[in-house]
Amino acid sequence: CIYACKHEEKQSVIIDTSEITRFWEAFEVKDSLKRREALISYALDTINNPAANRVYRNYPNTEYYVNRIIKYEDYYKSMKKITMQLAQKVKKSKIGEYHKKFKKLYPKAVLPKLIITIGNLTMGGTITKEGLITSAEFYGKNLKNKDSLIPNFANMLIDPADFDGIMFHEYMHFQQFNAESSLPRDSSVTLLSVVMSEGSADFVSNLYTGYADTRDNYIYGSKNEKELYEKFKKDMNEPYTTVLKKWMFNPGYSPATDLGYFMGAKISENYYNNHPDKKKAIEDILLLSYMPKYSKKFFEDSKYDQKFKN
Repeated sequence: CIYACKHEEKQSVIIDTSEITRFWEAFEVKDSLKRREALISYALDTINNPAANRVYRNYPNTEYYVNRIIKYEDYYKSMKKITMQLAQKVKKSKIGEYHKKFKKLYPKAVLPKLIITIGNLTMGGTITKEGLITSAEFYGKNLKNKDSLIPNFANMLIDPADFDGIMFHEYMHFQQFNAESSLPRDSSVTLLSVVMSEGSADFVSNLYTGYADTRDNYIYGSKNEKELYEKFKKDMNEPYTTVLKKWMFNPGYSPATDLGYFMGAKISENYYNNHPDKKKAIEDILLLSYMPKYSKKFFEDSKYDQKFKN
């Protein structure tokens, strides 16, 4: 269904969970051939949800989408109850409340639609011009048998309790997307640029949700920040394609995954704390370009390197 979560302000968060019901209707067709046809029809349904169709189900094509769902059939069966509960839980989402507070610091903020779909364990969340999209099949962190059902993906799963924290991070990317601030990544983009893209969204969203503070990469990072920075500064100006997996998008990486998010957030935090105009600081952090010369200048202005010279 599509509904609005009302808050004190006139704007409401529009949340579309209709994809979840339609997915299970297709998935639970008894005959295997007809089920495959039903899932393909669902994947090609551009009328009911063109945004989710474009980003998730055709990535890279509908055959791939359906084959992965069938491959992990037992996992998907175990996820029906969780996804249906998530569809109810999000009715109480705090995104609208966070948006209202954030708008005081960043008046240009736009409140996007939230779209909850079911994908094929390929992408957990993203943004489009239609709004924020999250993929409900990733919210299986609390399943007791997840390691046997999807051994290659179990450490990527999300706790449903973290929905608002994750979606408000994506909300920050939507502000960047809406302002057309981020340029396409190419081989000239450095690790620092990519780290700042994600870490900035983490820092600003965490001012309101506190979600990042509970994550393993932030817990580890907070205890080992100086050591991490010494390693990071050796890689930060390298092309991101050569060093990214050491810092981001690296499930199972030791000692912790996604430490680049932490580094980007701490650089953003330093910039924010040192800036006399907090509204301007937030705008600078969010609208930072991917171009290396801008991320390098931002890093210098943050004075983050001076933090460890005493």
